[in-house]
Amino acid sequence: MGDSHHISDDTSEETKGNPFANLPPSLISIMALPCFSYIVIWVCTVLEVKSQDSKLEFSEDEELLIARMFKLLGERWSLIAGRIPGRTAEEIEKYWTSRSSSSSER
Repeated sequence: MGDSHHISDDTSEETKGNPFANLPPSLISIMALPCFSYIVIWVCTVLEVKSQDSKLEFSEDEELLIARMFKLLGERWSLIAGRIPGRTAEEIEKYWTSRSSSSSER
């Protein structure tokens, strides 16, 4: 068993402030590939989209309130959002349009 891949707790002067100092050489060589930055960007984008999709999950109370407010105000998303804490006008509009487009496809 070699110690070549052992991650040490050593914080010598050479490694202080270097976030890559304790990474295995094989990982550093992968990071040097030209496509690595594209992979990182893609992964970050996928994670961001998943995060945004999870925010589109509305509680039953929020759904009822949005439906009532929409009936009264129409597409005045900022006014509707003002009545629902933690939600933006864009989130509510995206939720409503995706909901109404999926119900019209049925």
